Amino acid sequence: VMLTRRQQQIMDIIQSLYARNGYTPTLDEIASAGGISTRSTVHQHVQALIREGRLQATSGKRAYQIGRAHV
Repeated sequence: VMLTRRQQQIMDIIQSLYARNGYTPTLDEIASAGGISTRSTVHQHVQALIREGRLQATSGKRAYQIGRAHV
């Protein structure tokens, strides 16, 4: 399934920050890196990426992880 332009941008940010830091970024870190003004917008896109199977839901501050096929 094709991602929207913004979903792809967020996925790229997540993968880049993960590669640099060794852990998935928080919603605030994604928003900051993407120039997105609200966490809720990032949250909506992360939830869509979870539904698409690009990310996996987990618990805790970083409530998702990168799907194994998308690292």
